[in-house]
This record gives sequence, structure tokens and C-alpha cells, in this order.
Amino acid sequence: MTEPTLDVAQIAWPTQDQPLLTERLVLRPHRPDDLEDLLRFHADPDVVRWTPWVVKDHAATEEFLAKRTTMTRWHEPGDWLVLAVQRRDDGRVVGEVLLKWEGPGQAEVGYALASDQHGQGLAREAVAGLFRYAFDVLGVHRVVAIIVDANDASTRLAEQVGMTREAHLVEAVWFKGAWASEYVYAIRAEQFRQSPDLG
Repeated sequence: MTEPTLDVAQIAWPTQDQPLLTERLVLRPHRPDDLEDLLRFHADPDVVRWTPWVVKDHAATEEFLAKRTTMTRWHEPGDWLVLAVQRRDDGRVVGEVLLKWEGPGQAEVGYALASDQHGQGLAREAVAGLFRYAFDVLGVHRVVAIIVDANDASTRLAEQVGMTREAHLVEAVWFKGAWASEYVYAIRAEQFRQSPDLG
């Protein structure tokens, strides 16, 4: 068996005109007019509590968004694909999903959702849509999620999308002023495809 390769030039990356679609959501690259929607959750302490970034004001969110609009595809391992999560019914951007290229056949997932959108299954729908793209289009073999172990909502989401806990890393990362422990969750392509309500 040979090591898997990915020709990024041949991939159909999501665009504004050809986004990823789920039942209730559009997953597409960010654009400048996402600013006010993005600010709603980037400035929300309840959301930002578990993200790598800190609470942002308008100017910081605008600068952050400018970077996000360039993260539309992979070029080399270490790159992130960042997609806005937009509701199909009202057009509001309510979150983000992210996919990092970790190397041959490997990726890491990240996600954030506005707190007023919780409890509707939207994060699960968005992550499942991203997994479908990762496994079926990008040919990813395995996706991991690295989650601070106190983030119960995120661990529940990981399990809802078929991921299994593989490790508990005790005080493994300096996170927002203190040592934090992390869970490592993962799912392989075959596991995702065997889940009737996901793949």
C-alpha cells in the first residue's frame, strides 16, 4: 500500500457559487459582509471561552475576518480550510467550521456556533457536512478533534457525529492562563460512512 497523496490543484474547493449544502445550512468561504454576524459570536464570552482566540471588538473581528477570507483551500500541511456556517432560511452566519490538513490522509476539525443557535442540531449538521466533504472529496482517512476536557458541549457534539475518544492528555496545553487537559476524539472514513444518519 502506498502513502495517500492529495493533489490540491485538482480539488473542487467550496466557493461562494458552489458551497457545501446541508438541509438547513450553507457552508461557504467567508466574505467581508459577514462581519456583523461574525462579531456576534466572536465577542460572546460564552462562545470564546473554549476557542483559541479571545473576545474581540469590532476592529479586531474585522482584522480576523480579513484573514479568514483567505483560508479557502489547502496548499500544504498545516493549512486550515475555514467555512462560514450560514442559515438557509434567513441568511445569517451563525458559526464556523474549520478543517486543518495534518498530513497524508489526516485532518483536524474545529467548530464554533453562536450561543443563541445552540440546541437545534445545527453544529452537528454543519460538522457532518464538513466530514462528508473531507472523506468523499478530499479523500481524508481520519479526522481528529482536540477538545479541552471541561468543554462538555463540544465533547457531546464530537460523539454525536460519530467520533470516539482516543486519549486524555492531562495538563497538556497552556490555555487562557492555566494548564488544561484535552481529549482527543477521532473518526475514520469507514466509520462515518457506516453511520446511517451521518454518512
